[in-house]
Amino acid sequence: LPKSSDFLNGLEIFKSIYEIKFLNKRIPLFCEWELTYFCNMFCPFCSTMSPDRNSTPDVSPQKALNMIDQLGEMGTKMIHFSGGEPTLRKDLPDLVARAKQNNMMVSFTTNGSAPIKNMEKLLDTDIIRVSIDGTEHFHDSGRMFAGAFQKAVETLRFLVSKGKKPIITTVFMDGTPYEMLEDLALLAQ
Repeated sequence: LPKSSDFLNGLEIFKSIYEIKFLNKRIPLFCEWELTYFCNMFCPFCSTMSPDRNSTPDVSPQKALNMIDQLGEMGTKMIHFSGGEPTLRKDLPDLVARAKQNNMMVSFTTNGSAPIKNMEKLLDTDIIRVSIDGTEHFHDSGRMFAGAFQKAVETLRFLVSKGKKPIITTVFMDGTPYEMLEDLALLAQ
C-alpha cells in the first residue's frame, strides 16, 4: 500500500500541474541536479566527462541546502541528484533529508560503488537508481573500474534487503550486444 505521504505528494504534484497548465504559473516541478563532477569511474557516455572532471569544486554544503530550500519555496516537488557520482558527496544524506523536509520526492543515480555503511544513510530516498551497463566484464571495462559490476550488484542486494525497490539503469551503446540486455533482465529479476 502507498504511504499517505506518497498520496499527498501525488495530490500536490497534480495541483502544481493544474496551476502550470490552467493558471499559467511557472513552477519548477522537477529538478535534475548534477551535484558533483567528481567520480571514481570513467564512463565514455558521461555528461560530466570534461577536462575539469575531478577538479571542479562542488557547491558548498550550506549553499546546497539553501538551494534546496529555494526550490521548495518555488514549488519543486521532485528532485533527482546525479553527478559524477553523488555518493562521493559526504553531505548527500543531509541534502536528501532537506529535500524531504521540503516535501519533495527524492531520487538519485549511483554507480553503486559507495560503501554499504554510506548507503544505509540514504534509505529515506524515494527512488535509487543503480547503473549497470552489461555483464561483468563489459561493465567493468567500459567504466575502467575493476569490480564495479560486483559492487553494484552488492548495492542492489543490500537495497532490496532493506525493502527498497532499486531501479537498474542501463546505457545501451553501439557496442552493446543485444543479448546482454537479456542477461540484465535476468539479473533484475
